[in-house]
Amino acid sequence: MIVRAHFFAPLNLIVGVEETELELPDPATGTDFVRCLKAKFADTLPAQWNLMLLVNQGYVDPLTGLKDGDRVSVIAMKSCCH
Repeated sequence: MIVRAHFFAPLNLIVGVEETELELPDPATGTDFVRCLKAKFADTLPAQWNLMLLVNQGYVDPLTGLKDGDRVSVIAMKSCCH
């Protein structure tokens, strides 16, 4: 399945794009999406940041199922603990 990933600032500046398409297995969840995203942007995506997802403009749990054509917006939440 193909989903569109949209990055909010400052993540879009870090990864260098505002949107991209990701190919995921079918079925896939938010967790699968994050795993694929981290693999695609392994050189630029900060590993210590947690990612919050919105699917078609609604906040979702990481175990939420995704559908072909979904728009997944990504918000980076930097960890404050060391």
